[in-house]
Amino acid sequence: MFMAASKNDLLNLSFTKLSPVKQPDGVDSMICGLNYRREAMAGHPQRFYWKHQRLDGSLFDAEVTLNKIIINGKAFLHSIIHDVSAYMKIDKALQNSEKVYRSIFNNVQDIFYQTDVNGIITLISPSISYYTHYQPQDLIGLSVKELYNNPADRDKFWEILRQKGQIDDYEVELRAGQEKTFFVSVNAHLRYDEHGGYIGIEGSLHDITERKSALDNVTRQQIMLRTLIDNLPVMIYVKDSKGRKIIANKAEVAFLEKTREEDVIGKTDLDLMMSSAGQEGYNQDMEVIRTGVSLIDHETIYRHTNGQVQWLRVTKVPLQEPGGNVVGIVGIGHDITHDVESGKALRASEEKYRTLFASIPDGVYRSSPEGRFFDANPALVDILGYANLEELMAVDINKDLYFDIHDRDRAILLEMKEELAIYPLKRKDGEKIWVEDHGWLTTDGDGNVLFHEGVLRDVTERYNFQLQLEQFASDLKVANETKDKLFSIIAHDLLSPFNAMLGFTELLNNNIEDLTPEDSRELINRLHVTAKNTYTLLEKLLTWSRSQRGKIEVQKDMFRLYSVTEEVRKSLFEVAAGKEITIQN
Repeated sequence: MFMAASKNDLLNLSFTKLSPVKQPDGVDSMICGLNYRREAMAGHPQRFYWKHQRLDGSLFDAEVTLNKIIINGKAFLHSIIHDVSAYMKIDKALQNSEKVYRSIFNNVQDIFYQTDVNGIITLISPSISYYTHYQPQDLIGLSVKELYNNPADRDKFWEILRQKGQIDDYEVELRAGQEKTFFVSVNAHLRYDEHGGYIGIEGSLHDITERKSALDNVTRQQIMLRTLIDNLPVMIYVKDSKGRKIIANKAEVAFLEKTREEDVIGKTDLDLMMSSAGQEGYNQDMEVIRTGVSLIDHETIYRHTNGQVQWLRVTKVPLQEPGGNVVGIVGIGHDITHDVESGKALRASEEKYRTLFASIPDGVYRSSPEGRFFDANPALVDILGYANLEELMAVDINKDLYFDIHDRDRAILLEMKEELAIYPLKRKDGEKIWVEDHGWLTTDGDGNVLFHEGVLRDVTERYNFQLQLEQFASDLKVANETKDKLFSIIAHDLLSPFNAMLGFTELLNNNIEDLTPEDSRELINRLHVTAKNTYTLLEKLLTWSRSQRGKIEVQKDMFRLYSVTEEVRKSLFEVAAGKEITIQN
């Protein structure tokens, strides 16, 4: 029995012997028990819970009923004691559970709710006020559909829930009041009564506004990143630990002669490339994954199926987890075909330039603004008389090459005007040479001179020849002036005798009938003398001319000055007489 005693043990025992001193609520057991007894004997049946004590001192919970009964006219107290210890434990557990549930319900961050069969909110947790401007009492009795920002979402939600009986992580945008909204993840299930009848919905709402915002940002970033890598003019790809592609941008897909990324995903270089190139690429992938060491700027050549040759510069770096484990690679491929071909052309051009630089007879140079050579070809070394380039590069241009430092300044000014400069330079042995300098200045973005370069030609012979030409021109000018004087003298000297002869012939022509034979002979004799003198004059002029040209040597001779003077006088008098001019001695 629950009293753990025999009937004989219990007879004649007071209830105080079977009770602890105090009840759980702190009330004195004796006083409380007497009150219950008094009421019962007064005709008021009593029913209450009581903490009883067994004879061994252990306690148990009991439900006690006290009633007054009359036997043979005598009043007795009838007591029924029912052990409810197990029930009390369950009830206490339920109370504790309810307390815990209420604590959770009132303090949890998620929102718990219940609706009836019509979608009317019957219960909602206080946490609703954390995310909205509503209090629980504002929403009780309200249709849950009114909280949906898009009411059509409620219809989709109900259709899924109706078919499956429950729904997990369903994203919904709800109204938060004051024209604000927030996003929640809904987990809900249908509610049924004890008979299996549908009575409503029960679920929880988890705020995912920040998560959704973060996911949206990640999505936008992924879209931007994907847009970026798909439009970069380089091949970009990601491979897993087996060398299989998991990402390939448009340039990589096109390089592999495919049209869609799906055509290359899940495949290795062995699957996508021709044998030798595929094996090389796959081996590189495995080496990077195995060692964790990047492959940087590796140049390789690839031949496409159509025979096209493409040069690539490839970089592959390990893709690592936060713990450092290599789980794949990230690769970048640059098409450097144009650079390689341009490099070949540049090297060929450079070789031609160097050949020209070394063989051109003109001097080619580059010098600093301070007057030191950076570079010069063999011709310049030879023009300036130095033994080799090293010796030339050691000279101070301003001091060792210029006779006058201002020649360099004038030359630079001319070069800034893109004009040729001609000036003298000093060879190593001190000899003066004349050079023609076609030079230019190379400057930086701010206009500062970096270096002076140009082509220099030895024009000493041409310059000396030019001086000779200038001298010849000067001599020719003097000769022309002399010639002009000579022609003037000739004209003057011939004019007089021809005038005399014209006068004599005019007298003969006009007065022939009036002249006596003696007069005629006199005129003819004078005409003869004048002609003879003229002839002699012309002969002497020709002799002078030949002497000026070095054709004859001048021979000195004695002659009678009077005879010559007399002949000139007679010629002049005859001309003067014809013109009625009087000559006085």
